[in-house]
Amino acid sequence: MKKKLCLIFTILFLFTHILVAVAVSDKNGGKEGDAKDTALINSHNVRLLLCDENKVINIDIDDYTAGVLVGEMYQNAPEEALKAMAVAVRTYTLYMMNKNQNNSYDVSTDSGAFQAYVKRNSDNVEKYKIMDSVVEKTKGEVLLYDGEVILAMYHASSLNYTESCENVFVEYLPYLTSVFTPFEDTENAYFTSSVLSYDELNSVLTKNGFPSFSKENLFLKIETNDKGRCESLIFTNDTSGIYIQKNKIRAMFNLRSTTFDAKLTDEGLEFIVYGYGHGVGLSQNGAVILAERGETYEKILKKYYSDCEIYKTIYKS
Repeated sequence: MKKKLCLIFTILFLFTHILVAVAVSDKNGGKEGDAKDTALINSHNVRLLLCDENKVINIDIDDYTAGVLVGEMYQNAPEEALKAMAVAVRTYTLYMMNKNQNNSYDVSTDSGAFQAYVKRNSDNVEKYKIMDSVVEKTKGEVLLYDGEVILAMYHASSLNYTESCENVFVEYLPYLTSVFTPFEDTENAYFTSSVLSYDELNSVLTKNGFPSFSKENLFLKIETNDKGRCESLIFTNDTSGIYIQKNKIRAMFNLRSTTFDAKLTDEGLEFIVYGYGHGVGLSQNGAVILAERGETYEKILKKYYSDCEIYKTIYKS
């Protein structure tokens, strides 16, 4: 009797898996090689903290993804760049949903901590229409590394190289390593410049616990890594000096990136900055450039997220 029951359960198990495989194949047109691999996800509802209202709402992940695209991307960006961002946003969101299961919310509208998100309203109907279409065309697609949803970080722009995760956020992640991006050169990367007067420089230094300096006999040295990003700033005069580490520089001097040139002039401290953001993961500007050159969103994603694969998600009910 036990052998018969075991045989029955085995047959039912195999039959169920055959039905799932057929359903996935039908969903993707039934064409061999077209269907992406599948990953099982616990929920498609995102718990979103609305910071301005101080309340948590449940929102479908597709609606949330579209809202992030509205907040993060231009509507006239090439479709392949928008599709790449849609997959990155969805993946990042699922990562946060898994990470924050025991917290009161998964993500928030605080773009400094999570992603920029814009609600639907009468002013963004057309933009939402474009983003909804992009989300639908990539529906369910996420990035996995070694079977796990990745932390799909992204930023606005880099110069020649993206940055490895451990150089910015300490943690080493094998899919967030530096990649060579020569198409984002000095002509195509975001560019900004600024000058701090010596009074403004000393104000910044003292506010952050450093001593002030007089203009006379002040010297500046910049230490960079092999990707051209600043590792430290060193200010010295005839009697003393200070060493400012990379994790403080952007915030201290309100810089868009740690890829910059800096020099002391008669007017003060001058910065020439390339890129925008922490430099880890996908570059939004780089994705646009690649899309304009005819690259597909799949190739764009694989350029920035090393050894990752795109999977179709199946949500648990």
